Amino acid sequence: MSRVVAPVGILLLFASVLLGIDRLAFRDIGHFYTPLYDYIASRSSGEGLPLWNPLDQTGIPLVGETTTAVFYPVRWVVFSLPISRDIAIGLYGVLHLMLAASTARYAACRAGISPTAASIAGVTYALSGSVLFLYTNPPFLVGAAWLPLLLSALIDRREATQFGRVLVAGTVMALMILGGDPHTVLNAMVVAVAVGLLRWAKARKENPGKRVANLSMDSRPSGTSSLQNGFSSPRLFSLVASGLLAILMSLPQIAASVSWSAQSDRVISEADSDWLSPPQPGSRRGQAYQFSVAPWHVAELVTPNAFGSLLPENHRLSSLIRGEGRVWTPSIYMSLLVAIALTSTVIGLGQRQRDCESVARIKLWLCVAVAASLVSLGHFGFVWWIQNATGRLAHVDSGAGGLYWWLYHFVPGYDSLRYPAKWLPIATFAASMVTGGWIDRLSTQVRSTRAAIAVLAIGMAIGMIGVSWLRYHPNALIHDADTLPFDPFWGPLDIAGGLREVQYSIVHSIVVLASIGLVMSQFFRTRWSLTRTTRFLWVIVTLDMMVFGAGMIARVPAGDASERAGDSGGQPDAMTLRTRTGKGWPRDWREHRDSDRLIEVETSGEIAWFGRWHLSQRGHVFNSMTSIRSRSMAMFWNATNELTGEMSAEQRSKFWESLRDWLRIEQVVNVSERSNLVSGYQLADVSWAIDTPHPSFRVHFDWSEHGRGDPSVDDFKSLLRQVSDQTHRPSVFLRDGLHRGAAPDLAPHAVSEPILESELLIENETADSVAVTVHVAATCLLERTTYQDGHWHATLVSLDSGESQAAAVHRVDYLKQGVLVPAGRWRVVFEYSPWWMTPAIVGCIAGWGIVCVSGVVLYRRNVASFVA
Repeated sequence: MSRVVAPVGILLLFASVLLGIDRLAFRDIGHFYTPLYDYIASRSSGEGLPLWNPLDQTGIPLVGETTTAVFYPVRWVVFSLPISRDIAIGLYGVLHLMLAASTARYAACRAGISPTAASIAGVTYALSGSVLFLYTNPPFLVGAAWLPLLLSALIDRREATQFGRVLVAGTVMALMILGGDPHTVLNAMVVAVAVGLLRWAKARKENPGKRVANLSMDSRPSGTSSLQNGFSSPRLFSLVASGLLAILMSLPQIAASVSWSAQSDRVISEADSDWLSPPQPGSRRGQAYQFSVAPWHVAELVTPNAFGSLLPENHRLSSLIRGEGRVWTPSIYMSLLVAIALTSTVIGLGQRQRDCESVARIKLWLCVAVAASLVSLGHFGFVWWIQNATGRLAHVDSGAGGLYWWLYHFVPGYDSLRYPAKWLPIATFAASMVTGGWIDRLSTQVRSTRAAIAVLAIGMAIGMIGVSWLRYHPNALIHDADTLPFDPFWGPLDIAGGLREVQYSIVHSIVVLASIGLVMSQFFRTRWSLTRTTRFLWVIVTLDMMVFGAGMIARVPAGDASERAGDSGGQPDAMTLRTRTGKGWPRDWREHRDSDRLIEVETSGEIAWFGRWHLSQRGHVFNSMTSIRSRSMAMFWNATNELTGEMSAEQRSKFWESLRDWLRIEQVVNVSERSNLVSGYQLADVSWAIDTPHPSFRVHFDWSEHGRGDPSVDDFKSLLRQVSDQTHRPSVFLRDGLHRGAAPDLAPHAVSEPILESELLIENETADSVAVTVHVAATCLLERTTYQDGHWHATLVSLDSGESQAAAVHRVDYLKQGVLVPAGRWRVVFEYSPWWMTPAIVGCIAGWGIVCVSGVVLYRRNVASFVA
């Protein structure tokens, strides 16, 4: 029974989405992943394995963006079903939330926790704010869903062979990588290594006369671990082996991601690399610290809505606190029982307890929970506390001394990752494991549990008194209404509404606390058995989390925005530039609150092609939102911002007119600060301007040649000035060691008359290939506005002799590509074909084959041993 309640509860929470009545909304699920996964599914059904995305920027590798999950089998299955995209993305989230509950329960059972207590751990993990709200970011939800199984395999070694642990850990890591979340894999490996080092240090301390090198992930007491010389521990080997197996099983995705990341803006060295200096706004380090979890959000462990909600109306009281950043999750609540368990466990640390395996395991997971929580603080590091306590060290990075700061600066490759809040699922899972183990030991936790309930009851009483007083004295929070914080989407802060929500939340917590206290009193008086007590706690926790979860899921009515606002007016075949007037969203939104604001925001974003909504119309946007953009694109925007910042409005208009011609931009969509009342909704004012159509290919007879294709901001500024002044010649960055002496017939020539458009014929154009017939009287540069990431190849076929030859595809003007074509009549075939794809797929198939065969062997061995 306890196994199915969590999945059924999740189904109920998302019932309207799965029935096609609503669709999921807010943040990335609305404007990013819904259209993206729909586009990938459409491409996959027609092409099998899509590799290149021509609709974002000047083209990017589709598989290079890790979050696209092109190779993830669950995404393939879900989005191949005959259901709408809105139902598919909802089902995708529901399946992974069910998986999160199941894996957490399984991990708890493997750790020796009783089945009902393990079910409580599964519910508190999957329906916690840190995991449930990841429905807005599917790749991270995938990582959170598989995380308990991975940590269980890496840390808890009960009743499992080393061989089996390698298979499980390697397979799970591969699925997480394929699903788009390698970051959580790395975080889990950091935890596993840290736990191993702690156990090794403990074993060495307890056996000072021996050289201990068992980097053990074993949950057994250290006294039972085998002592070995050197660092040749089989435990360490299993950790390395599982990592290598995961790499092999997800090799195509890893190869694509490494290839694209190597030329992305995430590898740009920071101008200021001083470890202790504060990060510059917009710098890579500054972006990495975004979504740091402020320490005051620990109050959300006690009551689910400690600071009020953000949408559809702005009741978020924490925005009054200096240092409050962007919201990663509205709440980190995971049931009041977890808060009781954590408080009781901490209090119990000061009491004498019988040293046993279950106590050691609870302490271990408590350490993991605390450490992961400290990492999630991000820029709220050790120095931040000093700065706020003393007002000193203002010139030092506030994150200095914090655990995330150490990881960022001293773990190789970690500086390319971002967002400390990604550690929350690890902290949440560890807290769930502490709760499950604590429940099974309730009979030994009587005093600490009573103390914990008393502490929380006192805290709630103080909170209720404080909030009630503030409701009648709101000026105590802010004295000047003109300084009231506002959100550009959800409007000005409603302090009264926020206090009202907090008060209701405390009432909810008081009811839950009273219910738990009543059950505990029955157990402490020996009227109920532990089994019966656990079942009642399970019911209370499930109801508590269902009520909490119902308020966490943002929905809007299903259907396209055109049903509410009409056609967007955009031409799908034209490259589009998104622009804005002022802030780019209606002024009315930030000045007024509206209960329909979520519908207005989601609809406006769709008709304005915000994020990746252009993909749903198969439109092409030059400045679209992507997970990873190229270094060249980053340098382009840095240079553009610097140049236009010094221009007048008229100069800026002429500048962009020349750039649109250079980039083949054929239409502009602009979002102003006005709003239009459409069907009862205040929607953003979106206008479309169609320019003269541009050919997708151009022929040049004069160009400049260079040997380096990695631009700096100054390189781009020089190029853009030439474009603006009409003095620009295409810059060709020669590939493959090509020198002019090796191919003198491909040198640029001055031609008095340019080629006529009729001499170009485009045929068989797809996302990954295109053929062009060209007839030229002299050597030319055949240029197309498509980025060359190093994996585009070309073949020249002579229409006169029929002979073919390979031709290098060079990077042109940093953002484009081109082929040097000799005089004559040619058919030029462009094809996207990464060299690593075939060997990577072969390696991937081999890895999955190894797992399947090994799994069968392991299964037969276990059956044989059971029969014997």
